[in-house]
Amino acid sequence: MTWCSLALTLAMCLWRLGDASASDSDAALGHVVRELRAELQALQRGRDQDRAALRRLEERLAATTPWTTSAAPATTARPPRHHRPRRQHEEQRAFARSLRVLEQERQSLDQLENQLKRVRSDLQEVARERPADAQALLRADLDRLQLQLDALRSGQRDEASRGEARDRAHRASVDWLRGTVEQLKAELAELSRQDNVTVALGLSRGFEGEAARLRADLADLRDQLQALRAAQQRREAGAAQAAGERAELRALLQRQAVQQRLLAQQVGYSLLVRWLKSLCRRRLP
Repeated sequence: MTWCSLALTLAMCLWRLGDASASDSDAALGHVVRELRAELQALQRGRDQDRAALRRLEERLAATTPWTTSAAPATTARPPRHHRPRRQHEEQRAFARSLRVLEQERQSLDQLENQLKRVRSDLQEVARERPADAQALLRADLDRLQLQLDALRSGQRDEASRGEARDRAHRASVDWLRGTVEQLKAELAELSRQDNVTVALGLSRGFEGEAARLRADLADLRDQLQALRAAQQRREAGAAQAAGERAELRALLQRQAVQQRLLAQQVGYSLLVRWLKSLCRRRLP
């Protein structure tokens, strides 16, 4: 039931009291008290629902934010991966909405208290003309209503103070988490620099190994080239030697050919001489 309906109910009750006769005033007062009691019970039920909603919100916050400043770990720990600034902003907005709702309820209770004070003053004016027992009953009912209203106000103050305490703890936890994230970022940057140095050293060592292997390959190639040059020189020397031997063989063949021609000439000359001698012998007597 809203505050407008409550105000309307109070106005109707006052109108009924104003129009009621002297014999019906006690019944009207009892009816007004019962209606006010029902209104307060409805307000108490709404307040209990608000407390349950705040309790669920607190449990959800405890589930999503595991550490606060009072229970923060001594050493640096990594925050959960699912924790994100967006969820923190949503929780802050939820707390702000809860605080606004509590403030609105406090203002509404203040308005109800003022209305009850006005009703109480009106009822006291009406009760002055009634018997003492009815006036005492009405005063007792009004006192009970006032006590219930004060209890609601104190409960609201307690809830508001607890909400502020939770908000402060939440902000402290967020600040601690932000500092932890900054520290982790610095550590990651340092690790990244160290990794870069390690990678550079690894690359330098790899280059040195490659250079050593290249130097060894160049030395092997130089040895092979020198061996090839020596083999070529040996082949050239053998070819020169073979050419000299061929020239000597050619000269020897030429000398042998000349000697064979001379020998053939000598043999032919000797044969001619013999033939001439034989011819001369046959012709001479």
